[in-house]
Amino acid sequence: MRRPVRSRAIAAPLLLVALASGPAAAAVFEVTDPSDDIPAPYGTLRWAIEESNVNGEPDEIVIDPIAGSTVHLVAPLPDLAEGWVTIGRPPQSSAPWPVHTRRGVVRVHGDGIIATALAVRSPGNRINGLQFAGFSGPEVVLVETWPGGANIFDDCLFGGDGPDESNGGVGLRIVGATSNPGDVGTVTVLRSRFVANEGAISLEGAPGGTLVTLRVSRSWIGTSADGGPGTGNLFAVTATFGTVELVGNRLSGPGDGIDLGPGTDGSRVAGNEIGLSDPAGAACAGFYGPAVRVGGAVTVIGNRIRCSGIGVAVTLEGARARVTSNVIGGGAGDGMLEDGVRFAAAPGVKIDRNRISGSGGAGIARDPASPGPTDQAPEVLCNRAWSNAGGALDLGSPVPSPILGTATPIEVDGTTDPPLTGWVEIFGDEQDQARLFLGAVEPSADGKFRQLIPVVDLRVRPAADGTNHAISFDRSLLGFHTATSFDPGLGGTSDPSVPLAADNQGLAFDVVRGEVANLGPDPAGGTFLGDLVCLAAAVPPGGPEVVDPDVPLPGSAFFYLARRRSGPDLKGTYDPAQCADVAGRAFRGPRRPGNGDCL
Repeated sequence: MRRPVRSRAIAAPLLLVALASGPAAAAVFEVTDPSDDIPAPYGTLRWAIEESNVNGEPDEIVIDPIAGSTVHLVAPLPDLAEGWVTIGRPPQSSAPWPVHTRRGVVRVHGDGIIATALAVRSPGNRINGLQFAGFSGPEVVLVETWPGGANIFDDCLFGGDGPDESNGGVGLRIVGATSNPGDVGTVTVLRSRFVANEGAISLEGAPGGTLVTLRVSRSWIGTSADGGPGTGNLFAVTATFGTVELVGNRLSGPGDGIDLGPGTDGSRVAGNEIGLSDPAGAACAGFYGPAVRVGGAVTVIGNRIRCSGIGVAVTLEGARARVTSNVIGGGAGDGMLEDGVRFAAAPGVKIDRNRISGSGGAGIARDPASPGPTDQAPEVLCNRAWSNAGGALDLGSPVPSPILGTATPIEVDGTTDPPLTGWVEIFGDEQDQARLFLGAVEPSADGKFRQLIPVVDLRVRPAADGTNHAISFDRSLLGFHTATSFDPGLGGTSDPSVPLAADNQGLAFDVVRGEVANLGPDPAGGTFLGDLVCLAAAVPPGGPEVVDPDVPLPGSAFFYLARRRSGPDLKGTYDPAQCADVAGRAFRGPRRPGNGDCL
């Protein structure tokens, strides 16, 4: 056993100054005895924490000698009161997910009679490689957050899969220290797993106390030991006040999902898998209600959400919330029981660029039970919604829907009445919803609009020889077009138009290749594509992939584009489907070809 390392006083004044100004060396306590008692036996975890609380130094508590053992507590462990204590060692692995199942974890057990394992009441602590199981109180680990240094939990397990490993309370409960108003404290959870708890994580900050930031990343909540569908927790993550960043986690039901309340402005839920399917697709473990409930100015971005009651719910308190670029639902069994996204009439809500399919309700819908102004709709822009039992959109919007007029293989036209101060979005689908976003167009002063239909499913992959490139495009035919209007002056986005049958008579495609080095601004506005090579002209729908016979020279690069056409004279556009809210930033059009275009 290593005793705490302490500095010996030295008479030389200059050396004393140097020692005082340098970082304090960590005292090291080695845990060699997995037993527990009061008073604490020498070498136990309780003894090590007691020693660390009284020495005035940063401390390291080494638990490797008892790896794989269970510490059956006789009472809650002493609070971490002094700060800057490290318990256990971080995983010596770059694995992005929990690795405790692949190494000896030290299990701290309450045997169903001890209420709480531990309270952290100081900054700068780090807890690694512990499992907390069998506790009966309202929380397993309590963190009272203070400024000065983040408290970090890395590769820990809260609860477990065994019959004696569930917890009766929240795995990790976080509160702000009320004696430090205006200060900021942080809790970070990395590569940890929460299963069979009353709840996984609860953040209960309060106005006037320490402002708490909770960061959870690369962790598994409710999953099985291998990260698949699990037994869940009664709820996943809830927060009433503070900033929450949930990034890159896997969350499994059953139970309730993520609930961020009115005091969580600035929070972010990004890049998570929420609701998990098994590899065979035979089962999906989602959440009873909303997978994500938003009650503040929260951003929900880039998540994959499956098989829950509702994908994302924005409450009446969710002013300025944004729901963007999520995939909600999907194949058989992955869709939501009700709506993909449901919103109340909160001001400033934006729902954009999501892909929503397979819902039992609508893709995006207004909450019919929510109070609020009936003349207000959110910005619902550039979403793709299809195969939803209640339709693509059910907004109850005050904005009049556009009226589609005629469709050809290369364009759609229509009118708005009254004329808009915003724009019209055009969609296509094999059915009558909005599987493909075909772009946005600004109507003229008299309300008329015309939109060229772009190729929206252009794919380039290595050809069979592994050297050349194979190009495919729009493999399925459109059956219908729909459209929505967006007018900020009238209150947001309209409900969809009456569907208009698509026209595929004479539809064909052109495929061209260009040199990246030849791209440049067009003096007339837009982008000049330079000279092109027509790889294939008038390819019929469903035709074979187009293979480029050439490869770029060293130091150069090719680009590929496709467009629709109808007959020899009616040619469509090489422009992409552009979302109007980013016009002038992501794409500068139109694209104008030079010589060599398909005739």
